[in-house]
Amino acid sequence: MALRRSIWPFLADRGFERRTDRVAWRYWQEGVDVVEVTSVGSQADAIGCPSLSFGAQAGARLVWLPHPTEVASKDGLVRPHYWHCDPVVRTLIKGLPQPWFTPFTQPVGSLTPGMRLHGEGLRHVLRADTHDRPDVWFVLEDGSNLDAVADDLVKAVSTQALPFLDRVHDPSELALMAEADALRARRGSPVVNQLVEAATGRARDFR
Repeated sequence: MALRRSIWPFLADRGFERRTDRVAWRYWQEGVDVVEVTSVGSQADAIGCPSLSFGAQAGARLVWLPHPTEVASKDGLVRPHYWHCDPVVRTLIKGLPQPWFTPFTQPVGSLTPGMRLHGEGLRHVLRADTHDRPDVWFVLEDGSNLDAVADDLVKAVSTQALPFLDRVHDPSELALMAEADALRARRGSPVVNQLVEAATGRARDFR
């Protein structure tokens, strides 16, 4: 598959030595960095794309930040998903124009009752017209654009994920990002206030 030939070797060369089919981890003294490719899967109809389409996120789980959830380990190393890193997470944005997303095209009769109810709820909050999605790479049913999509994902990881992760390694920079609404939580929220306090204290330790 194109992703196996492109994104994982690219990340391995940059220190992400452990991975599964969807997640890669880079371990360092202060925590673990995560790059995760998330399949659209069962949300394909609501999003309006083939199920092989995907998004991607980067996150850092820092040892000096409080974390409310436990994370599974293997060989003595934690293996967080990107949501275990909240709010130190960035959703990656593709560089390809793909104005082909057409939600809610699957016949209602083919859905289970639970999926129908879920879909009806989503119809009230998601666009139903044909449009583009900056956070989802559209993979055609026949896979004919997979190489181009994989190349664009590598570019997004290189220009967005890695600079983000490098920056959040610095507690002072992380505090500035939190106060500038550059993380996945709102400035002034209890989560961000707690993060800023911890990051400021950690930065003070290095002076």
